[in-house]
Amino acid sequence: MRLTSTWPALALALGVGCAAIDVRERLEKARGRPIVTVERVSFDGKSVNGRLLIGSDDAGYVVVDRRLAEHSTFRIDDVRDCDGGATVDYVQLDGIESAPKPDDLLAVEPGYWFGRDFSLLMYDDEKAPPSCIQAVLGLTFEAAATGATYLQVPVRADLSTPDAGPSIEDAGTP
Repeated sequence: MRLTSTWPALALALGVGCAAIDVRERLEKARGRPIVTVERVSFDGKSVNGRLLIGSDDAGYVVVDRRLAEHSTFRIDDVRDCDGGATVDYVQLDGIESAPKPDDLLAVEPGYWFGRDFSLLMYDDEKAPPSCIQAVLGLTFEAAATGATYLQVPVRADLSTPDAGPSIEDAGTP
């Protein structure tokens, strides 16, 4: 006669259930307002690049999906030319993303910052890119204060030219 124990399966199920309850409680108690800063913004003619930093005000914490999936959780909402504010045609991509697992969710407490470098494709046209862009970046939070789960951040970037290294004149002759 073969005896099997249901205790390991039951313990595993209870552990998963407790983790889900803990995550749900953390999401429900998030009352902070997000503070978002974008540093080192650049535009290389194809993509907007930079570093995204996320914090929370003193009212409480915010919850973000730490994967920050580009073109899904983090995306471009609008692009304008710096000279006159005319709308610039840009590529608006939608990313496919799986639902976050409990380990993917990060509570950002007041006084702490979560950061990540990003590169968002925005311009893929045969004509010359604009020399300067003003873009609006959108970021979705898993949980934050009421009305603060989607935040838009305006950024400005000049078209950067690739560095080709020192010129022959700069090299000097021995």
